[in-house]
Amino acid sequence: MNLKWRRQHPIPPNVADFYCHQAKLALELDGGQHNGDLDSRRTAYIRSQGIEIIRFWNHDVLFNTEAVMGEILRVVQMRTLSPDPSPVGEGRKA
Repeated sequence: MNLKWRRQHPIPPNVADFYCHQAKLALELDGGQHNGDLDSRRTAYIRSQGIEIIRFWNHDVLFNTEAVMGEILRVVQMRTLSPDPSPVGEGRKA
């Protein structure tokens, strides 16, 4: 799977730490500075734009990297299961 990730990608009025357009997936890495209520509102807004968002604590990224990567892969696979473009006979009718 060859996915491209963008760092500090704007999703106005927010900025995602990492974003993959192919999977429509945003990653947020959270340290102690984040606010739970504000993060919940940002998550709801980003999801309303058709983008999935997953959050990881900085500590987990640094010290539990394999599990974090496994979760990212699991979510990416779920988000990229449908073929693109649609198979012949499916999708928009002419």
